Amino acid sequence: MSGGAISVECNYLIPCTNVIRDSVFTNNVAIEEGGGIIYNTYQPELINNTYGDNIAELGNDVASYATRIKKVSNGTLVDLNELNDVPSGIVIDEDMVFAVVSAEQNSIMTSNSRSVIKWETIDENTRVRGQNTVTLNKGMVTFSDTIFEAAPGMQDVKFRLASSAIDYNVLQYLDPVKYADQIISVNFRWCKPGEIQDGNTCLKCNSGSYSVTWNSTQCLTCPENASCEEERISLSAGYWRISRNSTDIMECPNEEACLGGYNATSQYPVN
Repeated sequence: MSGGAISVECNYLIPCTNVIRDSVFTNNVAIEEGGGIIYNTYQPELINNTYGDNIAELGNDVASYATRIKKVSNGTLVDLNELNDVPSGIVIDEDMVFAVVSAEQNSIMTSNSRSVIKWETIDENTRVRGQNTVTLNKGMVTFSDTIFEAAPGMQDVKFRLASSAIDYNVLQYLDPVKYADQIISVNFRWCKPGEIQDGNTCLKCNSGSYSVTWNSTQCLTCPENASCEEERISLSAGYWRISRNSTDIMECPNEEACLGGYNATSQYPVN
């Protein structure tokens, strides 16, 4: 069947109260919605009911409707309130996985080609580029190529996380506080060594060039007898330099004592 063993229908404009008590819901299978009980607006009062071996996409025992978007972290559904150390204009460091959940906090395991989760801008002079809209697949999405833009170093920049699987008009009637828009605060870092600031964007230095200070505005050409990659200046074998960040590269008197390369474990790895 498509719905639950019991379906509670209410009009969200006129609150209704239903009581389901002392009932047994077992071995129900639903292609969609809930296996035991499905309701569309106001949650019924559930008293002393028994559930077992119910299977459904929206919720095995009790299910309702899409209400929120949760982040999936190590298999656990968690609230996302902020993103920290976000580089402006550069793809975020790790994938973000989200699920649409019901009022019971169950992931809604449906696939609908018309249902998406998307990032939206709120503040002026901000953008979301790359992968900003993803179609739900079994109630979940993965953002793996998303780029946020705002002035580097800005804090508490507002973006909205929304889904077409959620009927926000209904939620506003039910509880406008509990089901308010999901506003995510994004805290942008400054452009770090290996990048330059170009307007509101941090750009990585191309191979063969480098930057070694925060908020640089120019990628410098790699010196001779070295190779460069973003913030890394790797010496050629047989050469040395006298101080940190020095590009005054000299031939080593004892070639065997100067192995060259790049020491990633050094406190000053560009030395």
